[in-house]
Amino acid sequence: MVKKINNNIIVIIYWKDHTADASWVDLTEARKQKPVICQTIGWLIDEDKESYRVADSITSDNGFGGINVILKSCVTDIWELVFPKAKNKHN
Repeated sequence: MVKKINNNIIVIIYWKDHTADASWVDLTEARKQKPVICQTIGWLIDEDKESYRVADSITSDNGFGGINVILKSCVTDIWELVFPKAKNKHN
């Protein structure tokens, strides 16, 4: 679990997602259908009891783009990416 939430934390979240198939299959093939594991990477911008909100882009004027809302009940793992300290010329 990530302890600190702000736009400087970059995470990779692994989560299960639904799948569907609209074709006709027999029972054996239907039983082979499984959820897929997804990976989302980005800035963790918010967290509540039910979900994480991850942005794939941020702007210098506090704008956020590409928002993913991921239900915690679907999360299988979460990693915080840690980068070495360096001067950031974009600030």
